[in-house]
Amino acid sequence: MKFPRLVLGFVAAALLPSTSFSQEATGTFVVKGASTPFSHVYAFWKDQAPFKNGVMNLYVLLSDVPVAESALPRNDRAIEKMAEPVRNDKIHAFELHFSEPGKTLDNGENGATYHNGIAPARHGNNGFIHYQTLKFDGMSLEGKVWMDPESATLAGWKVDATFKVKVPPKP
Repeated sequence: MKFPRLVLGFVAAALLPSTSFSQEATGTFVVKGASTPFSHVYAFWKDQAPFKNGVMNLYVLLSDVPVAESALPRNDRAIEKMAEPVRNDKIHAFELHFSEPGKTLDNGENGATYHNGIAPARHGNNGFIHYQTLKFDGMSLEGKVWMDPESATLAGWKVDATFKVKVPPKP
């Protein structure tokens, strides 16, 4: 008697609409005229030590390739792991740094680039990156990031992307 109920349970689960969350990144990272499409997005928390020990800030990383959980740049060790693929031109990524989760970019560093055409490892950026929250409910974040054409010309690179990402629980 239990077997038919089990089968019925699997069939019912297969017919119900999926409640999974789709993480999406679209847009491009253009460096020295070469355009790279973003296809992956990750959100993670990072301790601001030694500047603000114990203060966790939200980061969003847009990338052209998958990034292993252990390589997300949430600490110095993981940033070191990102450096080799950056130097070998295996990853092109852009990171947003939020001071108010999902809403306001950090004043000290708006974001960072991971692209060998800019620097051989992580390169912090500030002042010319624009961000707009499209939706933020504490569990997911949808946003848009871009640069003014004048700023992009001066910098020699530009980012223009939208994303949708699940926000992990704050540690």
